[in-house]
Amino acid sequence: MKTETIILESVKNSDAWTQLAYDLKFEQFEKENSSLDEDELAEKFYKEVIVRMFEYGEYANIELTIDENFNITGGKIIPHAKP
Repeated sequence: MKTETIILESVKNSDAWTQLAYDLKFEQFEKENSSLDEDELAEKFYKEVIVRMFEYGEYANIELTIDENFNITGGKIIPHAKP
């Protein structure tokens, strides 16, 4: 089956991107940084996870793979910044 890839740039959804990051990564991040207090942990998570993936924590660049029936068959969020 034939597929094409497109990139959607600067898709804004502040609350959703932040919530997505917390839902998927925060629990493990918290375990790995257990020596930090709550404020330090939140600040570090924002700087090391949210801002690296989402520009200003609000915008995502998304790569989608779409098949000839216009179904999304794959994709990923492209990190905003390099670690």
